[in-house]
Amino acid sequence: MIDEFFAGEIDIVEKGISRRVSNFEAVVLQLWIKVMSGNKRAMNVFLKYQEFATSRGGMGGVGFEFVIDDANPEEAGDKNG
Repeated sequence: MIDEFFAGEIDIVEKGISRRVSNFEAVVLQLWIKVMSGNKRAMNVFLKYQEFATSRGGMGGVGFEFVIDDANPEEAGDKNG
């Protein structure tokens, strides 16, 4: 049942461009948005999804890249917690 849901697809709009993604990718993208806004609960759920995906052979083309922008560290201040 869960596999069927994650295998399904949904249309999403990013930066004004519509595209079709798996339900799994849509859930992960929403979690990622919340994680990046500082939501700790979302981070815990995201890590569980990542663990689940790894146990199933990967995240199906969903990847994340962490970029550290230290061009002007004075502007960062205490924004990241």
